[in-house]
Amino acid sequence: EQHRAGAGGTNGRERTASTRPALAPNRAELADGLAPAEPTCTGHRPLLREGNHIQVDFLASITSDKQSKFLKLLMNLTALVASLVFFKAGMEATFLYFNLGQMMELEIDIPLWWMYLSFPVGFIILASFSLELTIQAIYDLKQDKAKGV
Repeated sequence: EQHRAGAGGTNGRERTASTRPALAPNRAELADGLAPAEPTCTGHRPLLREGNHIQVDFLASITSDKQSKFLKLLMNLTALVASLVFFKAGMEATFLYFNLGQMMELEIDIPLWWMYLSFPVGFIILASFSLELTIQAIYDLKQDKAKGV
């Protein structure tokens, strides 16, 4: 079965696919959408852990120290839950393309699911950092409570 790829970054080259399912997107269409994902998924984890991620600190000026620590706990818990949700979605996408068996058309054949593997790996690392920061925030709140602040 021959498929002609038109616009979408393929430059009109003719593509062939022998076992392409009817509802599966064209490989060229998939590869075009993957490029911006890599820097996003790899860059946010170290920034979050070091506390250098983009943040808005206007609440710190109007809240007490204890309230700020509680907000930090809430933010880290939210990041933990969100990273687990995105990990699950990344695993589903990876398994989908693994089961489709599609290959990227480069000089060497690379399975398409390898490109999607960065999502679940990145988000599980983010979840581990978020868990660490959540535990630290709980510890900080307990220390304040023990001090009687």
